[in-house]
Amino acid sequence: MSASPHGAASRYKDTALNRNRATSFYSLWRRPEELARMRSTATRVRDVSEANVGRLDRISHEEYDTVSLWWVIAAANGIIDPRRDMHAGQRLLIPDFALIAAFRQRAGLAE
Repeated sequence: MSASPHGAASRYKDTALNRNRATSFYSLWRRPEELARMRSTATRVRDVSEANVGRLDRISHEEYDTVSLWWVIAAANGIIDPRRDMHAGQRLLIPDFALIAAFRQRAGLAE
């Protein structure tokens, strides 16, 4: 696991990254197969509007009614730095909420 590449002012600054040979993924993804499942079972896509560039928290709120699942959208789309890795018109995979809930339950993150 390595330190986050985000600047000190970023809301993502405390989010550590795991790295393997091919990709980086947020630290909550302890097993790469969980990340692969999240990506492969995404049933929705949405286009990023100009107002939502870099705002995964806002997209999370619109999709899941909570800002706290921004990291799921980031992971499913290979986004490490939303300000750098997002652009208007980009298509995002939106993972199914039921799968997220099941993952959170297995990981001991369920509320």
